[in-house]
Amino acid sequence: MAVLAYILINSIATKSASVVKEALNIDGVKAAHRVTGRYDVIAVVEKDNLDEILGKALDEIQAIEGVVGTMTCLAIE
Repeated sequence: MAVLAYILINSIATKSASVVKEALNIDGVKAAHRVTGRYDVIAVVEKDNLDEILGKALDEIQAIEGVVGTMTCLAIE
């Protein structure tokens, strides 16, 4: 069964649009949107298991130029 996560991303203000664009190129990222509030971008990630989300997918998001922090929220239903 696939695992779904919402990755909340803080970015440099002028980089949020490019963060969305780059995130959408990462395998497993199903959607990414600029948002208002405490975080600048939310990415929806679906992978086969938790290790794939917390490993490669998260590492690739954190490596995007302009990303300064993330919080991962796992869907439980």
